[in-house]
Amino acid sequence: MSNILIVLPFSGRTFGGGLAVFNQEFTRALLASRTGERPRHSVKLLTLNLTDASRPPPAESINPTSENHGGAEIIFLNDAPTNLVNPRGIDSEREGLYAWINDPAKLLAKADILATKIGGKDKSWVPDIIIGHSRFSGPAAILLKQQLFRTAKVNYFLHSYPVEGTVLTGYNAYHEQIDTASAARKIAMEAEWMKKADVVVPVGPFLRAGALKLLGGAKVRVHECIGGTDGKEAQATFNDPGRDGRRKILFNGRANAPIKGLEDILLAAQTLRDDPACPPIDISVRFWESKDFYPPAQDAPRTAGTHVVDVAYVQEFANAIVGRQGTSDKITVTIGAATKEIMNEVRASHGVLMPSYIEHFGLVPIEALGVNVPVLVNEVSGSGMFLADAHRFGTAGGHCVVADFHKRVSSSVPDDFLDPARVPSRAFDARPTAWAAAIKALVLNLPNRFAEAKTLGNTLRENYTWTHCAEGVVNANRVGYATSAITQQGPQGVVWDPTGNTIPT
Repeated sequence: MSNILIVLPFSGRTFGGGLAVFNQEFTRALLASRTGERPRHSVKLLTLNLTDASRPPPAESINPTSENHGGAEIIFLNDAPTNLVNPRGIDSEREGLYAWINDPAKLLAKADILATKIGGKDKSWVPDIIIGHSRFSGPAAILLKQQLFRTAKVNYFLHSYPVEGTVLTGYNAYHEQIDTASAARKIAMEAEWMKKADVVVPVGPFLRAGALKLLGGAKVRVHECIGGTDGKEAQATFNDPGRDGRRKILFNGRANAPIKGLEDILLAAQTLRDDPACPPIDISVRFWESKDFYPPAQDAPRTAGTHVVDVAYVQEFANAIVGRQGTSDKITVTIGAATKEIMNEVRASHGVLMPSYIEHFGLVPIEALGVNVPVLVNEVSGSGMFLADAHRFGTAGGHCVVADFHKRVSSSVPDDFLDPARVPSRAFDARPTAWAAAIKALVLNLPNRFAEAKTLGNTLRENYTWTHCAEGVVNANRVGYATSAITQQGPQGVVWDPTGNTIPT
């Protein structure tokens, strides 16, 4: 049994966002691991008491609860709630929460009271592991060890690598200013604090490569974890569209972010439209969230001439690219807003796309395969590298990965995709052609691809659930640096060395 303290200023689907959801699922998974009738671990979540004025009724609580976090004890750092205007929509509000929890003057202002909150009146509960999430709460986890719990091991989860402004510069085409100075500060902060951790835990092979690059040879244990599939979702039933039936393809992601690759899918659709060997396809895009667009006025303020780009505007844009005067609707692209019923749409699809330029991991394909639906994944992504691992998935996983980069990539050679000097300016130019070919191959071979998806889904449900992810992290803390400096999560939470050999824990 381990005592585990998780530190994050927010958590859970009530707050929203990938980081909050990851933390909720991981916390629940730690407590789902049981010895007999009792949880194997004791878990506490140190967080902030928050309300959100944008949700009716005014100042609605967006706090995690013990009930939706598997029974974890929730400990609030602030007594009175902090009221936020709109934390999901205002980046500066979330950044302010990170600054608050990582500030020694605030975090440790009442160190003795905090120690009692965490350890109980007799301070007998002492964490074995303190978990922090990247720069968002990793520094706070390290400060807690240094000042209060010196015997604990800090696990510093790495969720992102600032690729915008370094390798990926395409945002400039959309007149969205890239703050390269901010990206450099984030990289420097991650590198500084990661080196003070006991175990760095990147989520997936892409971020394992990023972690090793940031550590720069520092002797810190690295353990790659895999965000899990639920394992409980209802599975899809294959609906054969027949020889002339329309294929239903789903693009699931924040399409309004240029990094997600919507434009290349529109160009791929144009190619498929003109291909007589390609059957009819309906591509559904979930989702487009309205945003402001700034025209290229060099001397005008950024607020000058802006307009909101909403779903209708983007639909018109897509129609102009995919459509052609005098032709039928052989290939359609429908732009949609977010929906709470997304998994129903996944199950109703013949394939799910994740066409990002770069994706740190990407749970979209893992969730789709978890219900036996075929997927296509971009190459420079954690999930793409994960699925392409023949040691785990054989050849079926590789069929999910679209060769849309200028060369094949490996997490063991991070400079190939993370060093701007090594990535040519035309590295992504073949993407529309690659995605058109991959989509065509998928829709022409649906029975086999669904059979492969079922095989992959079975592997994920049996070996890579959230509980396996959590147990793998705990097990990795028992491995010393001398035994293996780098480990990865194997099936059912076992710990592998980088070549896929099991390490006893």
